[in-house]
Amino acid sequence: MSVSNPRQTFSNPAVPFAGTILGGLLPGEMVLIQGSVPSEADRFQVDLTCGSSVKPRADVAFHFNPRFKKSPCVVCNSLQKERWSREEILNQNPFTVGETFELIVLVQEDSFKV
Repeated sequence: MSVSNPRQTFSNPAVPFAGTILGGLLPGEMVLIQGSVPSEADRFQVDLTCGSSVKPRADVAFHFNPRFKKSPCVVCNSLQKERWSREEILNQNPFTVGETFELIVLVQEDSFKV
């Protein structure tokens, strides 16, 4: 699978968006997200979840959360059995409010690479 030959595409979805990646994600596959940060945003998030259950909440394999207020940063972690794991914090934010972005997430055996 490559960016030029995607397995599945969602074009111009309503936000917030929740969709199913058919067949799940396997190591070596990528998720490409193109979007823009609204000018009034103080944060946004991308969650790769393991299902769509609300109660109990579905596990979140990967939570990616750029934040713009106070000290800009990107927070990443996961949710298992309704408990958040330890946050990984990047004390910089490569995203700009009001600007477009492209986010590529590489699925690895035991982690995600952005």
